[in-house]
Amino acid sequence: MTKIAVVGLGLAGACMVRALARWAGPRVEIVVYEAAAAPATGASGNPLGVVHPLISKDWNLASQFYAAGIEETWRWCEELGGPRDGWASQCGALRMPDSVLEPSGGWVQPPKFVEACLAEARERLSDRLSVHFNTSIDARALGALSETSHAVVLCTAGAALGPWSDGFCLNRIAGQLSWLPADPSEGPPQVVCGDGYVAPVVEGRLVVGASFDRLLESEVESLDGRVSSAQRAAAEAGFPRHSDTASDIAKDARLAVTAQGHEGNRRRLEALLPELASRMADRWPMAQGRTSVRVATRDRLPHVGLLWDESVELPRSVSRLEQMPRQQGLNVLLGLGARGLSVAPLAANALAKQILNDAPPQGRIWQAVDPARFVLRVHQRGGRAVGQFLEL
Repeated sequence: MTKIAVVGLGLAGACMVRALARWAGPRVEIVVYEAAAAPATGASGNPLGVVHPLISKDWNLASQFYAAGIEETWRWCEELGGPRDGWASQCGALRMPDSVLEPSGGWVQPPKFVEACLAEARERLSDRLSVHFNTSIDARALGALSETSHAVVLCTAGAALGPWSDGFCLNRIAGQLSWLPADPSEGPPQVVCGDGYVAPVVEGRLVVGASFDRLLESEVESLDGRVSSAQRAAAEAGFPRHSDTASDIAKDARLAVTAQGHEGNRRRLEALLPELASRMADRWPMAQGRTSVRVATRDRLPHVGLLWDESVELPRSVSRLEQMPRQQGLNVLLGLGARGLSVAPLAANALAKQILNDAPPQGRIWQAVDPARFVLRVHQRGGRAVGQFLEL
């Protein structure tokens, strides 16, 4: 039996599991490890996410990648029954301030998308799919996992990144959504996006978002410290280290919904749809919300593919990605930022074909998301790694 391990079960991990299940033969086993007690507990747990194209004047590689990704996302939603079951709609996105309608835009409920991906994978694989919740994988455990697996796919920017962390150039961005009770007739018929977005009313909620608050390294360390303290407190109270309660306490310490975040989203609504904001003014005291941390790369494109071998010193002659030494069998799909719904299915499908059929994706758009791209750029310019970022 060929074992493939997936670490992380948010949106990226669930898409990876579905893609692998679609391409897997009868001798392939998929094992999933998730640190939380359930899937989609991070940013993938938001009640609603929007899909809209990335517009650029020169139709650059990022725009091309997201356009291809959005097309694949809607294909997956159709296959999984999203429009039929009411958890996805390609209703279009109205881009402000120019009022340009983008037909490829729409909204998806990420938790239900994740659930549908996993349900199909279970149906295809049966007992050849196993999921281990409350199981954290750090760099040391990753080494052991790599030795017993045909391939490993990291779908989380956690401790497992270990020695590769510097080269990913990741930013952690806290974002808060706000929602108000509303009837469908009160909301816009399409997603409205500009500085933030307003979505159509879904399940009685008008969702507005989202704030972008980049966390400095010192803030990340402080938050991690608060989480560790909360975990210790939970343990002292008699809860197991990985119990649901310990996890909930830690999460509460890290991600708070604030009045400041609600006010920022009220202003976004006011800027995008002033008349709707006026009608909703008396409901803002009833606003609810959710805050999560999204992990994005410096160039706002994800990392998709084989990791580079960080133990190998690069000779000066290395100038192309295909020359980079690779950590065979160790792959990543992470750094999706705020556009995970637009790229996760496309990236997962390509990576699954690479792992199972030895058919790496071709073309410049795939070089643009190569995990080794930042390391190569700095190497070419004579730079070095400093902290979490690469500098010249």
